[in-house]
Amino acid sequence: MDLVEFRLFLAVGCDKFLWRYLNNLIIFSQYHHEEIAMNQDKEVRIEPAELEQAMRDEFKQLVNETADALNKARDGAIIADSEKIVHDAMARFRQKVYEKAVQMKADKAAKAAFSPSAKRKGKGSSR
Repeated sequence: MDLVEFRLFLAVGCDKFLWRYLNNLIIFSQYHHEEIAMNQDKEVRIEPAELEQAMRDEFKQLVNETADALNKARDGAIIADSEKIVHDAMARFRQKVYEKAVQMKADKAAKAAFSPSAKRKGKGSSR
């Protein structure tokens, strides 16, 4: 029995091995490989202007929520009445920006990885 078999025997035989950990490792491994593949192609970049354009509506919504929260706050309690509302709006916006940026990068990586079939040399050639 080699070391790997011995460790597996101990883990399974002693009921110390939780199969959900193995599943989590497999899931982590899949995402980790996708992330490595996405970052290996340095030509795949998202430009700040593209992200800014894609997030324009969400930014307007954030500004409106912030202004509304401050306008609805009582005099003398502006911070107390608006801080949590603005904090939550900023958290949602931050998450949306990050998700959009990751999605844009993944889409560009997929597009860059696509390899169309080579064109045939003779356009009039038959199959």
